[in-house]
Amino acid sequence: MADRRLSERARAFEATGSVADEAALLGERLRQGSLSRPRLELAAHFGHAAAQALAPDVPPLAADVWRVHLNQPLGPRTPGYAERRSWCAWLRRYGALGEEALTRAGIAALRASLPAWDASFAHPFPREALAQAEARLHHGRAPWPPEVARDAAWSCFAHAREREEREGQGWEAGAARLMASLVLRRDPPQEDAASAVHELSWIQGPEAAAAAVGAELVPWVLG
Repeated sequence: MADRRLSERARAFEATGSVADEAALLGERLRQGSLSRPRLELAAHFGHAAAQALAPDVPPLAADVWRVHLNQPLGPRTPGYAERRSWCAWLRRYGALGEEALTRAGIAALRASLPAWDASFAHPFPREALAQAEARLHHGRAPWPPEVARDAAWSCFAHAREREEREGQGWEAGAARLMASLVLRRDPPQEDAASAVHELSWIQGPEAAAAAVGAELVPWVLG
């Protein structure tokens, strides 16, 4: 009976694609235990409309959190520092799931920045950095020794900074800082991953940053 209800909900959503039918499907998965409440709430937080319908009290990822440009060393007086720390603390209420969500958010920001980077630079480090970050996420280790990663990251940063100073273009250095912040992240890495999302908001705008993160994380939490 339960499997039949789930199949009926799935067929209805496939036929209509409506938010209401997807909410009914997610609600049935929740009742049957194939979807946990924390995962549903994280999907709502990252902008999934059907999950938001089932968890209306969960605050969405507010684009306003990322409006302050992160262009100073990290610290308590850095613009946006308190908002970023607050976001990290909120996600950590979900334990290991929230910690992984933060790491994945940083990786999503890095991936979203690559087309802009590739349009102006041939430096290979950003894509290598993405591979390293994903290896750390999925396998718990980085393929490069830390000192190699550090040297490569700062080479990338210097490459972008030189062009910024020569041509007056600003976003490239921000992209480089995004790459470096993710690869040089601490253990645990999540606050540097949050900084990467903050950097993406500088390059692409806060709404685009929130959308890029949501597009990466929603299929993961609802999968």
